Amino acid sequence: MTEAGTRTETSAGVTRPEVAMVDNQCYVKVCTLNDDQQWVFLGTGLISFTYEEWAQGVLLLVRSESNGSLILESKINPDTSYHKEGKLIIWFEGENHGTAIHFQDTASCHEVWKDVCQVQGKVPCAEIIHDVMDESEEEECDDSPKTAELLDLPNSVNLDRLLT
Repeated sequence: MTEAGTRTETSAGVTRPEVAMVDNQCYVKVCTLNDDQQWVFLGTGLISFTYEEWAQGVLLLVRSESNGSLILESKINPDTSYHKEGKLIIWFEGENHGTAIHFQDTASCHEVWKDVCQVQGKVPCAEIIHDVMDESEEEECDDSPKTAELLDLPNSVNLDRLLT
């Protein structure tokens, strides 16, 4: 991982955040929300980040573990609201268009979460990463809404079933 705040200038003179998760790749399960508000399993693969000039931003990529094909390509937008809970990161890029990535462990999820926040220029919010905090930090967040309260997931039962 790179240090927070590290930036690189592109050939076009644009400064971009530097994100590299190559030394610590991990497997994730990817689901998407369909038009019927049902979560659909897309596949399992390796997650990574890349900066693409054509997108003028950082893309989150997931490549299939079986054949290397692209399962997910999603630009990390500063205005998109990403949510983390346990081993799951979920975001909605439009009405009824959601994506969920599920990690094998909370540590990997947290590392990717930090990278997403870094690209967005945000500090990971304490109430959202409560699963990795100690009790003294947790007490400071007692008045803050928890992720489950902030995130009204359509058909979360369907998502839970797909990811277990």
